[in-house]
Amino acid sequence: MQELRLVAVSEDGTYLVLATAGRGTRFTLPVDDRLRAAVRGNFSRLGQYEIEVESPLRPKEIQARIRAGETAEEIAATAGIPVERVRWFEGPVLQEREYMAQQAQRCAVRLPGEAAARPTLGELVAERLTRRGVPADEIDWDSCKRDDNLWRIKLGYVWNGHTRHAEWLFDPRRRHVSPYDDEAMRLSSDDYVEPQAEEATVRPFVPRIAGKLAPVPPRDYDYDMAEPPPLRVAPTGNLPDHFSPRFTPEAAPAAFQEPEPPRVTAPAPPYQEPRYAEPQVSAPANYATPEPQEPRHAPAQPHHAAAEPQVSAPPARQV
Repeated sequence: MQELRLVAVSEDGTYLVLATAGRGTRFTLPVDDRLRAAVRGNFSRLGQYEIEVESPLRPKEIQARIRAGETAEEIAATAGIPVERVRWFEGPVLQEREYMAQQAQRCAVRLPGEAAARPTLGELVAERLTRRGVPADEIDWDSCKRDDNLWRIKLGYVWNGHTRHAEWLFDPRRRHVSPYDDEAMRLSSDDYVEPQAEEATVRPFVPRIAGKLAPVPPRDYDYDMAEPPPLRVAPTGNLPDHFSPRFTPEAAPAAFQEPEPPRVTAPAPPYQEPRYAEPQVSAPANYATPEPQEPRHAPAQPHHAAAEPQVSAPPARQV
């Protein structure tokens, strides 16, 4: 880094003329608010000018967002600037929020439809949280401004191991405080009932299907679990078709009987196809076997139309 020295000031006073040691190169430096703040030693003002140049959020916008309840970390992440630059504007706004919370505690709480004088918000909350056993150092007050110029007064405390919150709306001009949520309404109401400490409730595990089954009545007898009684199907009556029949156990037997041993039967023979006897045909007693004869040659006959042969029926056989 080169060291520069001041050589001259422009005639109109808008910039400075700087140069390196000897007869080196000369430079010009504009005279703006940042340079004036640096010369005067006002570094907070210098940081403000840096934010205006490097960030799209102006200091006034940053303070407005802090006043609305945002933290420096949230604003820095949104604007893309270091958190330290946002904290330069955080202090005065946090003091303003604390002051408005104190002013709200000094005002009386007004419920809808009531015009009588009531205790102040700070006295009412302190008295009722003391009955719960909440220490005073564990009560936290805060506030943030809304777009309609009303302030939201926030209360946070720890009771029974849980962090609880309550909010009221505060109008600085009318000095009016009204409950904003259910917890604030309970703390501000005349018929306030002290809540009981919550106790852990242990419930046995029950499957979902168990709640749909009918309970089984207790029985006055004991039977051997190894031999359960037979089941029978109860009549369905007029139940729809998509309901399955309900099985109910039979009555317990009067006395236990030894089961009979199973009967052993001989195996069946293998299957065989039936055989059918061939019919026997016997010749009649007076039947003689004809002797073979020599063929006889008939004389030639003239050619005529072939006559249909006459077929004689064979002789009947007697069986």
